[in-house]
Amino acid sequence: MAFVAPKVVLTPLLIASASLAGRRWGALTSGWLLALPLTSGPIALFISVELGARAGAQAAAGSLVGATAQVAFSVAYARASRRFDWPGCLVAGTAAFAITAVIVPPMDPLVLFGLALVAIAAGLPFLHSGPADQPLRVTCPSRWDIPARAVIATALVLAISGAAPIMGGHAAGILATFPVYVSVLTTFAHRLGGPTQARAVLRGLLIGLPGFATFFLVAGAALVDWGVVPAFGAALLAAVVINVAAIGLLRWRAR
Repeated sequence: MAFVAPKVVLTPLLIASASLAGRRWGALTSGWLLALPLTSGPIALFISVELGARAGAQAAAGSLVGATAQVAFSVAYARASRRFDWPGCLVAGTAAFAITAVIVPPMDPLVLFGLALVAIAAGLPFLHSGPADQPLRVTCPSRWDIPARAVIATALVLAISGAAPIMGGHAAGILATFPVYVSVLTTFAHRLGGPTQARAVLRGLLIGLPGFATFFLVAGAALVDWGVVPAFGAALLAAVVINVAAIGLLRWRAR
């Protein structure tokens, strides 16, 4: 119960901030912001504190599997969006995430990191949607739009994070990486702005995933030797540097 309050407070703030960022700077930027390990990172931290550094390292390795599964989610959703509305796309993405999470076996974290990078590079071409990184403009959006996103995301975070520690370190790390925030933001962008906006959110996610994978590679490698606080501090710093470099390169190429 000690960790319920932060989830209930921080999740709505995150979703509201990312939603407003999408309206101001574009759907791609929203997806990039949500690629940070804002759910899986704290869960891995809680596991490390409660169950020890080795369990935390196992969770970090599971989250590297989850990075590849998030690519599968994004590509499946994007492909389905060319034929189906958002409910069918969400089912396709969720199924792809689950299948990938099951078929990728536990391996050395460095191998899992490389697999995630290869998957990201292979998945990005499927998410090209033209000049979609524009402010999300809709006609008279409901005043309940952002509150509804926040409520849905909070419920999903509580459900997943509550079940994750019961399953053990590796499985918990995978489960914690299910793209809760992104799935909410993508489906709302799809409903309000069409499939092009949804694909832009997912493209932003993939651009931010190298930083996500770097976070868990560093955390898993440093936990046992460095301890919880230094390991997660170094991991967060590495993730932020990689993500800022990625979005900077993207903006530079666009200009």
